[in-house]
Amino acid sequence: MLLGGGGYYVALIPVSAISVDVNPSVELTLNRLDRVIAVEGFNPEGEAPAESLSVTFLPYTSALEAILESEGMSGYLSAGGEVSITVACSDPDRQEALLAGAKSCAQACEGTVTCHGGGAGAMEQAHHAGLSVGKYQAVQELLALDPDITREEAEGMSMAQLRAAIAALSGGEQTGQWGGQGHGHGHGGR
Repeated sequence: MLLGGGGYYVALIPVSAISVDVNPSVELTLNRLDRVIAVEGFNPEGEAPAESLSVTFLPYTSALEAILESEGMSGYLSAGGEVSITVACSDPDRQEALLAGAKSCAQACEGTVTCHGGGAGAMEQAHHAGLSVGKYQAVQELLALDPDITREEAEGMSMAQLRAAIAALSGGEQTGQWGGQGHGHGHGGR
């Protein structure tokens, strides 16, 4: 894709993804310049924000800010919903940099926003299951902790329900990839 008259080419090859999950699940696909090349809603609640937000080709931090400040998402945050942001990338250094940017965006939000890192392998598995990478990792963790719950039941839960079930089954602490490296909280008001 040619942008402007200067002959600059922007790669449209996805190299990382950032999912934003409450009950709406929205995922940003980023190129090698950390700009948004696609926005996808992974459930009916996430389809409307994905279609209405004009964030394509924005830097990912600007896109995250737009999502977190959108009417739909701010409603969840002000109602006490917990938003989960998960960064998935095959390059650990890039993932850490993306995660730092996501945490910075989260700190500016009212409500609770947690940020997590996830591997690129999880991204492919999540998409195959029809889930965002953040929700997929939470579902996987719950399934590992509770052999009595079905995959369908876990996939039907909101992120707050998943987090509560995981905390209850793990003694209040999150374990595994979902609550592991890169976990942080962003709290605050504006």
